[in-house]
Amino acid sequence: MEPGSARPLVLDGALGTELQRRGIACPLPLWSAEANFTHPDVVETIHREYVDAGADMVTTNTFRTTPRTYFKAGYSLNRSRILARDRLNRAVELARRGAGNRRVWGSITTLEDCYHPELCPGQTAARDEYAELTEWFLEQGVTTIVFETMGNVDEIEAAVTLTAGHHDRMLSLLLRSATRLWDGTEWLSYLSRWQATFTALLVNCVPLEVATKALRMLAEQSVPKFGAYPNLGCSPPEDDGHLTAIVPDSAFLDFVQEALSLGPRYLGACCGSTPRHIRLLREKVDRQAP
Repeated sequence: MEPGSARPLVLDGALGTELQRRGIACPLPLWSAEANFTHPDVVETIHREYVDAGADMVTTNTFRTTPRTYFKAGYSLNRSRILARDRLNRAVELARRGAGNRRVWGSITTLEDCYHPELCPGQTAARDEYAELTEWFLEQGVTTIVFETMGNVDEIEAAVTLTAGHHDRMLSLLLRSATRLWDGTEWLSYLSRWQATFTALLVNCVPLEVATKALRMLAEQSVPKFGAYPNLGCSPPEDDGHLTAIVPDSAFLDFVQEALSLGPRYLGACCGSTPRHIRLLREKVDRQAP
């Protein structure tokens, strides 16, 4: 897609930090996973409010709905699988209710803390666990899956082996700088391989400046479908995801304006964003000439 040739699709915004903002506790290690069971009405409402604000799709609240996470929370292996599958299925149901006629994306992320790539259990374990999560989504009829906040090259490569031959798979990178994944890997050396596997390449949960630079690089590399949904915190999130301060609207809109000039297919916002931010983004996108 040539810069300025079409309006991008608008992604939804944060769910975990939005739950926190509404007074819902998201304790580690489960983060927002249990909210699908304890506060389903709030999760559904957040999805619906993003759609009402102008989001073109809804992403499931499945950032931590994995057997590994429930096992870390103290459950047996068998019980962890049962709970993880139930919470994932509930997340899909809530996303569909909130989405209305919008499309639903299934979210899969790093198996451990995305900001600690050294905790990655290895490519084999990642492949096995991603295969199970992908199968659960497919059983629920979710055929578009985004591997998001991916900052470890071994986990990305595990996702590559799973997604070969499939068509609705997105990859969204967590970057330490514009040129390096969070684990330090220079991601451009993998670009052609990842382009051949995923239908779109994005970056997420990075500062506005890094997102802008990464979008520019993706545009320069002539990636057909790319995008970003940056973190809106003034500093990286704390271990529990809490953000002490959010960037001003003017900074977010400056990012959007520059991003639009690069011709992205997708634009949204990550941690710290609210339905209000997505509305601001929607208005900016709609003012862009088709």
